[in-house]
Amino acid sequence: MTIAHARRVGLVYAGPVLRLTSWAGAASVAFVAGVGVLTAPGVASAQTALAGTAAPGAGAPSGAAGEPGGSALVAARELFREAGQDADAGKFGLALEKYRRVAAVKETGQVRFNIARCEEQLGQIASALADYELVERDLRDVHGDAENDLRNTSRDRGNALRPRVPRLTLVVLPPEPPNFVVRLDGVVIADAALGVPLPVDPGRHRIEASAGGRLPMTAELEVREKDSRRVPLELEKSAAAQQADTVGGTSNGSAQRVLGWVAIGGGVVMGALSIVFLAEHNSIVSDVTADGACPNGKCVSTTAKNTAMGRQSGANTTAGLSVGFAIGAVAAAGAGVALVLTAKSNPTQVALHPGAPGAPGGASVAITF
Repeated sequence: MTIAHARRVGLVYAGPVLRLTSWAGAASVAFVAGVGVLTAPGVASAQTALAGTAAPGAGAPSGAAGEPGGSALVAARELFREAGQDADAGKFGLALEKYRRVAAVKETGQVRFNIARCEEQLGQIASALADYELVERDLRDVHGDAENDLRNTSRDRGNALRPRVPRLTLVVLPPEPPNFVVRLDGVVIADAALGVPLPVDPGRHRIEASAGGRLPMTAELEVREKDSRRVPLELEKSAAAQQADTVGGTSNGSAQRVLGWVAIGGGVVMGALSIVFLAEHNSIVSDVTADGACPNGKCVSTTAKNTAMGRQSGANTTAGLSVGFAIGAVAAAGAGVALVLTAKSNPTQVALHPGAPGAPGGASVAITF
């Protein structure tokens, strides 16, 4: 595990059975005997039994609820002793594996400290820092000589490691696509951790990112102690997504353009109707003026008067229709022009085809607007 990890720490003290001895300026935990354990308030213990530590059929019944059985504790005790021997011999990889198996049975501050010690020696300084901080935090309210020494040593080791730990900042470039998933060394990074400097162990790391409708990306990079790297994450659209965007953009642009030409055509029709009604209006007015039955607007008979009034009403009607159609023509034509001009342009495609249609030889060029 290369990302600085948070682990749940369990029972934190085994005073009667463990003692602290100096080791390379830090501290190591030597296993003596027995499993007397003091539980810190509010701290949970790991409950997973150590696989393969008891002979088949030799499993002892568990004690209190949530406590490992006696056979698991005996096996963990022996494994802890072996891990200490491996660490003293400089076999930190082997010791780390054994300490983690012990922690699966019953995790204490001493066990976690030894895990951090091995990680530090193996160059996994981000993981070691996280474990030292866990020991310091979980022993904060537990007091005694052994606990104080372990807490203070963990704090000192953490302070010494912190400036050495490299950090990676994974940044998603906007706009963030839906269902965006980022993995660092196979571990999914929470959205809240994106854009935040993440402590990592020195060495090679693999970054993977994926999202719906985008091409996945994979990057590998080498980081050294004290490095601070910013990694931008930008995914290209897949071929299917690009095609969908092109089709959608073309369709929307074409539809808008067609609607614009329809509006312009409607404006032309209304303009023509306006002219027709204007001509009719002028014709009626001319007829009324030319008729001698009402010279100077004074009709010589009632019949003539009624006829003149009817013609005048018709003239007014045609005049109103002419004006209305004229206004509608201007509005429709203006809207149509705006729709045509603002429609998305379809990409111009030029294709050269060998051979001309209907001809034995030559070539043809197809241009699509």
